[in-house]
Amino acid sequence: MLSAPIEKTISAAGAPLLTDIFLVVLFVVLGLSIFWKKRDKHHAFTLYTPTLLTSLGILGSFMGIVSGLLFIKRDSLKY
Repeated sequence: MLSAPIEKTISAAGAPLLTDIFLVVLFVVLGLSIFWKKRDKHHAFTLYTPTLLTSLGILGSFMGIVSGLLFIKRDSLKY
């Protein structure tokens, strides 16, 4: 039910675009965290940043794996 739209979105985006999106998000989160840490603001966010970056990295890795597996043609595999 929900997997079909997600699969279509991932295949339409492709691996390079997904990589770029995740890199931008990771760098924005890191930049905001450093900026707010130096200004001593948003203390809860800066404490949560390592967990958030790790979670986004793991999610990005699995999105890349799924994106790569979607382009494998099952008909061409030899058993």
